[in-house]
Amino acid sequence: MKLRLGFCSNSSSSSFICNACGKIESDWDATLEDAGMIQCHNGHTFCDSHVKGPIKELTDQEKLDFLHENAGDWAKNHYSRLFKHTRIATMDEDEFQTMEDVWRDEEFGTVPPENCPVCNFTFITEEHLWKYLKSEYKVTEETIRKWLKEND
Repeated sequence: MKLRLGFCSNSSSSSFICNACGKIESDWDATLEDAGMIQCHNGHTFCDSHVKGPIKELTDQEKLDFLHENAGDWAKNHYSRLFKHTRIATMDEDEFQTMEDVWRDEEFGTVPPENCPVCNFTFITEEHLWKYLKSEYKVTEETIRKWLKEND
């Protein structure tokens, strides 16, 4: 069985996995909102109840700055007219609408990183744990397999 994190879709069924607690929600044609989940700008999906503090809405300038830093190469090439701007004030109405479309299409989510439990390490993921063990203790998967065989 293949494990997918975040959003998974098969035909008209949708499944969401909380990157913080591991809770799984699935239903036919479900959305994040239906599942009681939300996504941060860095792509972490998590239960609404895990949101840290009040969510700050980004200004249009903050969205543009974020797009410059995080949009993929395809978006930057395809919408090069948009990415020549560094200030909202220099954009015309069509370019502003394009920015809104790119923001939505790139799926940066609705929660800034400061409100995300994964970005803030409120919940430690397996990926974080592995990083720590490999760095601090030079632990390998083989070491863990050997220990589990001997102690399980």
